[in-house]
Amino acid sequence: IQALSYTALFNFALTYHLWGLETANDEHLVRAIKIYKVSHSIISSEGVQASSRLFMTLVCNTGHAFFAIGDHFQANKCFHVLLQAVLCIVDGGTHDEKVDEGFI
Repeated sequence: IQALSYTALFNFALTYHLWGLETANDEHLVRAIKIYKVSHSIISSEGVQASSRLFMTLVCNTGHAFFAIGDHFQANKCFHVLLQAVLCIVDGGTHDEKVDEGFI
C-alpha cells in the first residue's frame, strides 16, 4: 500500500509541478513541493523499499520546484543531496540513508 501511495502522490506532485511551470504559478509549485515532501516521508519510513533512481528523481524534482519559485537555498540543499547520492552510487553502493539527511 505504501509503495502505491508513494507512486500516486509522486505523480500528483509531478502534475502540480508541470502545471506550475506551464502557468508560472508559484502556488502550484509550492503545492508540488509539499506533496513531494509527503512522498519522501513515505519512502523514508520503515518497510518501504525505494530504488536509488526513485529517490534521486524525487530530490531532483523537489530541487527544481524550489529553484522555480526562487528559493535557491532550498534548491541547492536538494541538489547537494542529489550529488551525494550520485557519488555514493558511483562508488559502488546504493544511496545511503545518511545521504537524505537534511533533504527538505
